[in-house]
Amino acid sequence: MGLQLIPYNTKYNFVGKKNIIFSLLLALALLCVGSIFVQGFNYGIDFKGGLLLEVRTPGAADLSKLRHDLSQMVEGEVSLQEFGSPRDVLIRIERQPGGDAAQLKTLEKIKTSLGSGVEYRRADMVGPKVSADLVNNGIYAIIWSLVAMLVYIWFRFEWQFGVCSFLTLAHDTLILLGIYSLFHLEFNESTIIAVLITVTYSINDTVVIYDRIRENLRKFKKNADCRAD
Repeated sequence: MGLQLIPYNTKYNFVGKKNIIFSLLLALALLCVGSIFVQGFNYGIDFKGGLLLEVRTPGAADLSKLRHDLSQMVEGEVSLQEFGSPRDVLIRIERQPGGDAAQLKTLEKIKTSLGSGVEYRRADMVGPKVSADLVNNGIYAIIWSLVAMLVYIWFRFEWQFGVCSFLTLAHDTLILLGIYSLFHLEFNESTIIAVLITVTYSINDTVVIYDRIRENLRKFKKNADCRAD
């Protein structure tokens, strides 16, 4: 016999506790909204702008040493990520105080520090305008995905189901964004992807539940008609 954490034939009155659950969810949603408007997000380099470099080192890159050396040289956040192979490193550095001239000067300092044996496959400056566009595009992607899900549910089921599914998706999205704001987690392009994936899984669960509800409504309606006859 397999592992059974919940005893067989266990019954719990979830519907009877709905007011308590709804109150907790509402309080959590309000907390997340308050944090988003008051504290905001801890935007990563993708949204704040800065320097972006893809380098290939002669041997396996020592990320800890690279991060320490670069942190001593620049101001703000330094992010390093290995990709492809241990020799390939993606370096993100927060935008430095000053204009484009300051960014170019910082870039030259980084190249000098890394040495001549490093191959530079990419070296870009992400400006404030590009960062603002990324923020706006991320917001639009989330909003339009919610609207598309609303339309899909509306046509597949009934308008009441569409409204409920929209509220559910909005709640799930709000809670996820609120967690990033409350705990001051880095908000970057990966976060947008995570939100969209959450919306996808949430709507999948919603469709499964609504299918069962519609099936039960039809079955109970037939039973009621039979009794009436």
